[in-house]
Formats: sequence, C-alpha cells, structure tokens
Amino acid sequence: MSPDRPTSSEYIPISVRRVVIAEPHGPCGGVNAAVRFTDKLLRIVAGRESVYTFNEVVHNHKTNKRFEERGLVMIRDRTLDGERDYSKLPRNSLYLSSAHGYKDSDVQAAIERGCIVFITECPLVKKEKKRAVKAIEKGGEIVYFGKAGHPEPRAVSSVAPPDKFHIVTSQEDLDKLRINPLTNYTFLNQTTMSQKDIRGLKDRAMEIIPLVDVGAKEDGCYATDNRQQAVAALMYGADALLVVGSGDISNNTVNLAKVGQYVMKPTYIVNGSDEINWLAFQRNSGIEELVLTSGASCDENDFQEVVAEFEKRGVEVVHQQSLVVENDTEFPIEATRNLILLEERYKNWLSSQK
Repeated sequence: MSPDRPTSSEYIPISVRRVVIAEPHGPCGGVNAAVRFTDKLLRIVAGRESVYTFNEVVHNHKTNKRFEERGLVMIRDRTLDGERDYSKLPRNSLYLSSAHGYKDSDVQAAIERGCIVFITECPLVKKEKKRAVKAIEKGGEIVYFGKAGHPEPRAVSSVAPPDKFHIVTSQEDLDKLRINPLTNYTFLNQTTMSQKDIRGLKDRAMEIIPLVDVGAKEDGCYATDNRQQAVAALMYGADALLVVGSGDISNNTVNLAKVGQYVMKPTYIVNGSDEINWLAFQRNSGIEELVLTSGASCDENDFQEVVAEFEKRGVEVVHQQSLVVENDTEFPIEATRNLILLEERYKNWLSSQK
C-alpha cells in the first residue's frame, strides 16, 4: 500500500463531521434479480461444475469476485470481429446471460452447444429492445445514446439493421448524423446514463430531427433517475461526494459521480472501505459534510462497511429523507424457468461422472 494512501485500519484526523446518506441508493430491481438468482444457481450447483458467462453478472468487482470464488467462470475470449467466442463455451455446460441484455444469437449459440441457458436480462433493457423493434417495424430508425462497447447497447442494437441503428455518445455525435427529414426516428438510451446528459441529448434531438419520438421520462431506469436526483438534492449544501461502486466498469456509478462533478464539488469513487483515501478528508481539507451514495450494482454490505468506517471515526451519519419510496424490488426474470432442469441433471450426476 502506498504511504500516501492510508488503509482503513490507520487512523488520521479527518475534517468530516457529518455524512449524509442519499436515499435511495444502491441496488436496483434488475441487479437484485440477477444477483439473487446467481447466488441461488451457485448454491444448487454446489461445486459440481462451473457456470459460464461472457459478461459480468453485474458491473461490480467485489460481487463478481465472490461469484467467481464459488464457481462462476467468465469467458473473456473474443473472435477477430470482437464478438463472443462460443467455441470456448464447454458443450453441455451451464451458461448464464447477464442482466445487461443479450442477442438472440447468443442464446442460440449456447443452445446449439447443448448448454442449459439462464437469462437474467433486466426487464428495462428488454423494454428498450421492444421499443426498438416497434420503431423498425414501422419503418423508422433508432438514435441510441449509450456507451460504445457496453453490453446493453450491444443487446438493443441486435434487434435493428445496422444502417437503421445510430449510436451516439455525445451531442457532437448527434450533430454529425445525416438526418432524413422524412424518416421517423426513435430516441433510446442506455438505462445507466446520466439524466442530465439524457435531457440534453433529447432536447438537441428535438431541435435537429423533424420527426423524432424521445419517449417519456419513465422510459428509462427508475433507479438511475432516483439515485441521481437524491444526490442532486444534497450537493449544493455539501462539501464533497463519495460514491461506492466500480467506476472503471460501472456506467451508472460513473454517471452518479457526475452529479457531484457538475456542481464542482470534490467527488470520489471507491469499490469498498479499503479504498478510501483518508488523506482526501484530513483536517483542513475543507470537507465537513460528505454525501454518501452507491451505484446500482453495489452490494449493500459493501456500502455499509464504508458507513462503518466513518462511524468509527466519530462522524455523525444521517439519512436523507427518501425522495421516493422504493420497495425491495426484484424483477421477474426468465432464468428461473430453467432451474427445474438441474433437478434431473443432478439426480443422475454421480452415475454420469463414473
């Protein structure tokens, strides 16, 4: 550990007097469903064999590491054109499709290899795919605001012809599109994008595209909206923002951090309590009130460990009055249907291994 980054076990005086926990924070319905299903699947498998996936179950390092320690194997091999290399997926194995979405060809390739397929696609991603299909069937085209290379736009783009699907990452990309004034366009976005950026792109789309359907506010992810709005309501009265999540792979975590950056407040992202750089909060740092939140892929236990570290230092921890009421949502997912296939598989497991 670098000497200029004290560990959580080292004590240095800090200026923080109050931590305000943004409410709501943390896991969304899609993440809850995918994580709980994967946990259940690995308990049923109980070490008999590995479960394979081509993409993280959720974009959080700590959660994925825990699953990998229990037998989840992520296949990182890709073909020359950057697609998943299904020749690396063992035949007759267990295949887990992540919450971020899938192409129909993904499932077909796994089935052709004799695999049992478990689909944990978030219903909100599925909804975006359906909107895209509907737009294409009506002769329209898609303008999609998302992060190139992310599995979610990969999934949504798969339902549209390449020349009818236009991915943009900024207003500059949007301005460069060659718009046909007689064509109907549907604006879609990755569910984890910044709400401020989405509003800006929608407004610009309505300015430059004569025929465009930007959808309703509720077309996006409720968790993305709620978590960003909760933080925004606190930032003007706070000195800094700390987001718990995996900022290098989690788009919703990065965009949650942008809320603090937009108002020019110091903003930090950590995977867990062991990554807190206490020197950033040392005495005379000017940070007395800190807003604390977590990305939609962050495990609540990891978040609470961060809370506990501040409490150990005598910091007052309070909860923001929740801006909205969220139940402990777990979305229904397709994956549960195929669990019954494991009962027969393992009933004869010992004899099949002889």
